[in-house]
Amino acid sequence: MPIALAIFAVIIVVGSAFAVIFPSEILSVATEFLTEPLGIWLAAAIRLVLAILLWFSAPVSRTPITFKVLAG
Repeated sequence: MPIALAIFAVIIVVGSAFAVIFPSEILSVATEFLTEPLGIWLAAAIRLVLAILLWFSAPVSRTPITFKVLAG
């Protein structure tokens, strides 16, 4: 689980860097993504995956309470 969480974190960091460099591109992608009926459900599913990864990675982390709070 910690490796999956690390991979997820890298994807988020790369996406965030892309958003800083090309804000108009990320805005158009996000707008198109959220106007599709499937987009909201996909965003919710991604959030659930992140929460599950945080929850199950908490016992092996240095700050398990923080991970569980972020997962909730």
